[in-house]
Amino acid sequence: MNDEMSRDEVSEILEAIYKENFEMPELRDRIANIPKILDKYEGKWDGMLESAYKKFGKPASQLSGEEAEEVAEEEEDQEKYQ
Repeated sequence: MNDEMSRDEVSEILEAIYKENFEMPELRDRIANIPKILDKYEGKWDGMLESAYKKFGKPASQLSGEEAEEVAEEEEDQEKYQ
């Protein structure tokens, strides 16, 4: 991961993660707390993002082409068995 990510870039990634994993009203609350999270983990954003990826998965905007295909295949498989 890039050690020189800007605060705005990290904020956008967190927002994308939240949008893919939460619905209102929790989504609104989590997005509102992003500045506090960034303050708390200032200088340690790489580790914080890695933890978020483990917990929630990478947002679609952060996936490589191969990763995106794998996720799409997994989702199709899950839909078949429901």
